[in-house]
Amino acid sequence: MKKIQIKNKKAFWITTSVAAVALIVVLYFVFRKKADTESEETPNTGTDTGNEQENIFPLKNGATGIYVVKLQQYLQSQGEALPQFGIDGVFGPETEAAVRNVFGANSVSWAQFVSKIGNV
Repeated sequence: MKKIQIKNKKAFWITTSVAAVALIVVLYFVFRKKADTESEETPNTGTDTGNEQENIFPLKNGATGIYVVKLQQYLQSQGEALPQFGIDGVFGPETEAAVRNVFGANSVSWAQFVSKIGNV
């Protein structure tokens, strides 16, 4: 195998560095655009009325987002510890058990949310 000799090492490293930075910038914008597109999507329950409450309520196991964060904060203020995951924005089994203790049901309706927590 023949070894390649680089005559101008400084130019080689500058060119390589510029190419690497350009690649990083391109990847940043590609993934940023993808993340922005994904964050604009809202869960849909089958009715597209444009009303956010109808699309994500009742909050139940599998829900995610700011409403779940606010719910988890409220649950902690009511003495529910959420020891395993804490306030993570994911309505899982731990949040479901806390909701059952505080609300007496496995899910939280929009009316319950607003009356106990307030509008976000």
